[in-house]
Amino acid sequence: VCPIVFHHPINLAEDINVLDNLLRGKLIIGLSAGRVDFSPDFVNFGLDIKDRLEIFEAKVNLLLQAFDRNPGDPPIEYDTPWDSGRVPGRLMPMSYRMPRPLLAIGTGTDDTVNNAGSRGWPLFLVPCRLVEAQRKYQIYKGALEKYGYGTDVIDDCLRRSLVAVDIFVAKTDEEAWELAEKMVGRNPLLQRGNDPRTLRELSEVSLESDAGRNDPIRNAVEWVQGWVLAGSPETVIRRIKAYEDAGIRHLHTRFTVGPYNPDAMWNTFRMFVKEVLPYIELEQFGPPEQIRFPAIRV
Repeated sequence: VCPIVFHHPINLAEDINVLDNLLRGKLIIGLSAGRVDFSPDFVNFGLDIKDRLEIFEAKVNLLLQAFDRNPGDPPIEYDTPWDSGRVPGRLMPMSYRMPRPLLAIGTGTDDTVNNAGSRGWPLFLVPCRLVEAQRKYQIYKGALEKYGYGTDVIDDCLRRSLVAVDIFVAKTDEEAWELAEKMVGRNPLLQRGNDPRTLRELSEVSLESDAGRNDPIRNAVEWVQGWVLAGSPETVIRRIKAYEDAGIRHLHTRFTVGPYNPDAMWNTFRMFVKEVLPYIELEQFGPPEQIRFPAIRV
């Protein structure tokens, strides 16, 4: 996911095309309006956070103009409060996939989920609790249907849309949660304060109960339950299949999280590949059907 609000759209379009060529069209770029919770990015880039959605739309529109410009079209002239200039010719390089690389929208807000559906683009959903992911997927699917997309487009969008999770696999549930505590237990988004509970204990809080609704660090509980998927191989397989049962077909599993600890990252990743993947029915994406250079395709 790329926070397009902090990038120049023309430079970004060419960078995306480079990636699209290197990956032979097997690329999806999620575009986002940037984080607003703990990140200082808007201040660092001299932007007003209240303008983030306006900036997002302006930059996405310019990005699409650059991608969709054909030989012989007039130059693209643009002048916004954030970018100005002129594009007289084609992008260099051109994309591998036609008519342009696959684009998605990365978000966690209902309005932008609806925006992704209105565009007919895949949805890259931020980590969230499964019940919340299901609710947002219903908003997304409803938008796809409302804006008249056919069943083939809707099915393709749902195949490519994803929810992200941070994975910690170990021989036992206890070891996996100890690893999660070590890697992400001090994440600034948690704001655990002096609460004595472990991540595993926070993961077991029922947010639908009276105690859960009034939990003093409810935000931390929601974060753990949405972001962290920890356990033995058997537990991780069961948790992943719960997403599949909920109609979420694409899970973005992340391992390089927390402080840089390559041994821990590689160990949990290798165990995931060896002990989890063989027991999950994987759906693979094929190569793009339309490419620019079929004569040199390998």
